[in-house]
Amino acid sequence: MAMRLAVIATGLVLAAALAPASVYAAEPPKPSARQIELARDILRATGAEETYDASLRNMFRPMFRETAGMTGSPAAAARAQAFTDGITEAVVRMKPRILDLSATVYAQTFSEQELAEMLAFYKTPLGQAMARKTPELAKNIGEAVAREMPRLMQEMAAELCATSDCPSGMRAMAGPKP
Repeated sequence: MAMRLAVIATGLVLAAALAPASVYAAEPPKPSARQIELARDILRATGAEETYDASLRNMFRPMFRETAGMTGSPAAAARAQAFTDGITEAVVRMKPRILDLSATVYAQTFSEQELAEMLAFYKTPLGQAMARKTPELAKNIGEAVAREMPRLMQEMAAELCATSDCPSGMRAMAGPKP
């Protein structure tokens, strides 16, 4: 658990540090009604609306397994399961709002022409195959990264500790000095 928190914290710090200043300063452009309509059509064409619930449930299952393993008792595991189920269901109920936000972000990111071309692509056999296979692809990539993350974090910690005075927790993660 401590390793996972360290990984998450490091990722958040890196993301914040590497984000361009414009990300924080600029107000996103106001998309047109047509851009929003095209973005919603893309979400439908890619199956985002249909796969949303299952994706969220799959996202929270590993969290429950880890939490349940740390509880130490069947009663505590049941409470952890109930809590995780409650979070999952609350997020699933937010689906319409999250899909609206997703459509807005698509529309703010892509021009009307780009959205129209994306939609045309997702209506092709290749586009449909891509949309159908993307959830499994993302899951497989996530699992591959998760398997490698301890080694990657150890390498990163070793690099940082070799060039700076790092905290003892990071030094332990880095392993012995060569």
